[in-house]
Amino acid sequence: MTEIVVYEKVTCSKSQKALQLLTESGVPFTVCVYHDTPLSAEKLLELAQKMGVPVSALIRTGEEVYTTLSLDTKSHTDADLAEIAVENPDLIQRPIVEMGERAVLARPPEKVLEIIELYKQTVA
Repeated sequence: MTEIVVYEKVTCSKSQKALQLLTESGVPFTVCVYHDTPLSAEKLLELAQKMGVPVSALIRTGEEVYTTLSLDTKSHTDADLAEIAVENPDLIQRPIVEMGERAVLARPPEKVLEIIELYKQTVA
């Protein structure tokens, strides 16, 4: 059976809401707190690919570190942005929910319902 993994930051309200929706649905999932267990650049690239978006779509441009680094997502490759993001995890959008070959950025948290439905289809 394919596992659902939630990549999140504990203090993020969107992450908390997505976890609540998953818990209420009764589907099994695991949590990866990427501030404690850092993602690799390769994993972030994989997640972006599974979402069908560039890595720049997973960068939080409103974070102080974005400004401090004078980061311009348009002037970096996906690989460069992935490296920068894993070195500065506050830059990573959250929560990201992955199941098999699919992943979603659960912003709004209700986007996690797509993964819940996919899971239920696989076990039906």
